[in-house]
Amino acid sequence: MLNSSYEPFHPHPHSFLHQRALARVIAKIRESLDLNTIFQTTTSEVRQLLEADRVGVVQLDPKAGWDSGEFVAEDVLPKFDQALAQRVQDHCFGEDYADAYAKGRIHAMADVQAADISDCHREILNQFQVRANLLVPLHCGENLWGLLCIHQCSGPRQWQPVEVDFVAQIASHLSIAIQQSQLLQKTQHQADELSEALHDLQQIQLQLVQAEKMSTLGQLAAGVAHEINNPVNFIAGNLHHIRTYSQQLLQMLFIDRQHLK
Repeated sequence: MLNSSYEPFHPHPHSFLHQRALARVIAKIRESLDLNTIFQTTTSEVRQLLEADRVGVVQLDPKAGWDSGEFVAEDVLPKFDQALAQRVQDHCFGEDYADAYAKGRIHAMADVQAADISDCHREILNQFQVRANLLVPLHCGENLWGLLCIHQCSGPRQWQPVEVDFVAQIASHLSIAIQQSQLLQKTQHQADELSEALHDLQQIQLQLVQAEKMSTLGQLAAGVAHEINNPVNFIAGNLHHIRTYSQQLLQMLFIDRQHLK
């Protein structure tokens, strides 16, 4: 396994092209917060510029101890198998390499067949037809988020320092995009929670207003009923006197009629 630390590169025939590609990636990051769009643009730019066979972004799963991940973006030549959406399971990665990559480790492998790696690691690389690869970590803040993978499937490849430095710069800007996306998701989640809480408060306020209206209506109804009951009670209380008075009037009328005869 070839492990190296790389110094900033000196002027190189490809430096201008690298910087133009880097500028395009940075522009895409600034104009879009959608990670899928940023990843797709980046993998395409990097693969074409480096003339690699595959460039992919692997998101690692911290809940699995960094031992598994998934290709969430990829640009690959048609003659090679697609890795997009495929899961990668490496039982040694979390324990042996995750901490090193979290600290910025860059790994360049010129020839998978000749490299001193474990059989399980070689099997994973063979699964994706990899003959040479370059791995650069992607971070979200201080935490390891995933890997930017450059694959040569057609044969071995000696990675040049200028290429490694270019990919490291790309990974640095992708890490910024990842962190921005995470912050945006967190902010949107908080905004959704606040919106839901505001809606609940508005519903409670509406219920209180309705309850107050019903209470006021109840008091009004009670007052009207009281006013209605007063004459009713007066009439009911004097019905006996009215009957007696009516009977007396009838008797007087009867007497008068007798006299008229």
